[in-house]
Amino acid sequence: MSESIDIKLQLAAIALAQEQSYRRAAERLNISVRTLGRRIRKLESHLEFAVFQNSRGRIEVTKNGEAFMTECRSFVLRRAGNLGNKTPNG
Repeated sequence: MSESIDIKLQLAAIALAQEQSYRRAAERLNISVRTLGRRIRKLESHLEFAVFQNSRGRIEVTKNGEAFMTECRSFVLRRAGNLGNKTPNG
């Protein structure tokens, strides 16, 4: 499933899950909070379930979101590893 989702959306989800704050996650990604919010909404719309919930002012990953985040992290790590293994042409 992760292969069909834009890497920017996956990185936004990973940052938000780790930071548990839209402001801190946006700062980490060097984007605005508004852009981060749009990316998360687009991701959740694509997945057709909520990845995050706001609980008492804190952002928490939902049960469905936990399974997605595991898959998402694995995909991003594999992709990063593949980028590091490429050799320049010529």
